[in-house]
Amino acid sequence: MSESKTFFCYLPDLPDAAERRAHIRPKHKAIADERRARGEIVLGGAILDNDGNMIGSGMVLKAKSEAAAWAVIKADHYWSSNVWDKEKILVKPIRVNGLPTAPAKL
Repeated sequence: MSESKTFFCYLPDLPDAAERRAHIRPKHKAIADERRARGEIVLGGAILDNDGNMIGSGMVLKAKSEAAAWAVIKADHYWSSNVWDKEKILVKPIRVNGLPTAPAKL
C-alpha cells in the first residue's frame, strides 16, 4: 500500500452560493468531522472575505493520490449542492514541515 500524500485544496464558492452554503452546512460539517476523525482532513475551514462572509473553503487533505483527494471533494455536500465553483477548485500536493498531531482548539 502506498503512503498518503498531503494536498492543499482551495475551494471558492460560486457567487450566488451563500444561501445554499448556509442550508447544507450542517451536513457538510458532519461529513468533514468524520473525515477529520479518520485523519483524511488534516485541517479545514471557511475562507472569509474582508467583512467576515464565507466565500469558499480551504482544506489540507491526506490521500493516496490527487485522484483520491478529488474523490473526497466530490463526495462533499458542497460539491453536490453547487456551493463550490467547480471550475476554480485547486488541488495541489504540498510538502509540510510539521503537520498538527491533534485537532486545533480554536
